[in-house]
Amino acid sequence: SKSGAINIDLASSLKAHSQEYIYYRTDHHWTSLGAFYGANDILNAMGLEELQLSDYSPREVSSGFLGTNYSSSGAWWTDPDTITAYIPEDGKDVISNFTGREEPGRLYAPEQLEVKNKYAYFLGGNQPLCVIRSQSDGPKLLLIRDSYSDCLAPFLTEHFREVHLFDLRYNRLSPLAYIWDNDIDVVLLEEELNTLVHCRCYGALTLHHLCPIGLYLALYSHAICRSSLAVGKYLCRAYKGLGGDTSPVEAYATSICLLDNSHALATLCRTNSRYITTRA
Repeated sequence: SKSGAINIDLASSLKAHSQEYIYYRTDHHWTSLGAFYGANDILNAMGLEELQLSDYSPREVSSGFLGTNYSSSGAWWTDPDTITAYIPEDGKDVISNFTGREEPGRLYAPEQLEVKNKYAYFLGGNQPLCVIRSQSDGPKLLLIRDSYSDCLAPFLTEHFREVHLFDLRYNRLSPLAYIWDNDIDVVLLEEELNTLVHCRCYGALTLHHLCPIGLYLALYSHAICRSSLAVGKYLCRAYKGLGGDTSPVEAYATSICLLDNSHALATLCRTNSRYITTRA
């Protein structure tokens, strides 16, 4: 893309493991196993060594998770999901920021397993900013995140000495200023397409300013199973939501085409080439 961002195709890897337990049945999030495969795609794109599943001893922490899909579908006969953790907490220093003030955090919050939203077991749930420091000697990563990052981040600590989770939905700091102030080496934008389109705060993120550092896009979509036309509409809305700055949209369009590389979407992108550009 013209923005210079490196696009990461998460969808192909996840589809290759579609017969495995990579998404919760009753919730919209990926499981820890799905996050593991996503982390390896990200590490591979960055030229880092992939993680080996055989190196971990997964721990089942809950067998009674009933998530957002269960609550909204009415399919109350569905069996609960299981939540599993792979990465040990040892050697991880977590600083959370739920209220605008730093406080000690944890990689896992077992008290959340006693409430309905058990997915908040990972890092304690959504927060504007969270920093995880590990014993790795790798670079510093800024992860521009949504809730999928909560169970992704533990895997990334294996290769990054600091993982800064920055949620633009709740954090009004300047991402660019945060990068310089914290000596960030790599930026990863991990977002669900629908959130990206509907959240106006992404207008504050100008990709071409970040690319000299090293920007990676790992977009995924709940709309993968929907028609390409629906994804195309998301693209058009993204263009408007970003105030007409085409460079981010070009990067997003390239990533989205990796997610849904059908003839219909390719045709739509060519038709709207005034706003977006794609590559095969």
